[in-house]
Amino acid sequence: MADLITADALTRYLHDHIPLTRHMQIVVVECGAARIVLAAPLAPNVNHRATAFGGSLSSAAILAGWAWLHVRLTELGRRQRLVISESTTTYEHPVDGAFEAICESPAAAEFDRFTQILDRRGKARITLKSHVTCNGRVAVRHIGRYAAVGH
Repeated sequence: MADLITADALTRYLHDHIPLTRHMQIVVVECGAARIVLAAPLAPNVNHRATAFGGSLSSAAILAGWAWLHVRLTELGRRQRLVISESTTTYEHPVDGAFEAICESPAAAEFDRFTQILDRRGKARITLKSHVTCNGRVAVRHIGRYAAVGH
């Protein structure tokens, strides 16, 4: 098993490897097997209506799922390439302030099945759910299908 990843280390990784995260000013505020929480201010993500741009919200939600999977696989000592293969975002409320993107761990059996297929075939897919909150209210829901390939 590899070392645990800290929130600060994951923030640096994201900023170095996914430059958009730096421009969006995303920071990791919680990083663990149970969940990932990313935070971002409104200002660099604002649209012409003084609310968060839908693309920023979708990107943050996708990134929360990707980051959760990256952390879990890295902590298991795995080095797969991760990509989003399907994405559905539902916007429920405008976001008019700083926001958080949260991905909770799927059921343990689902993650185990994913890693077993990954071991057997060298590639696997998993569906992860995330959401974006602002002022304590869920504003965006996301369902993403993530693929892991390679060794």
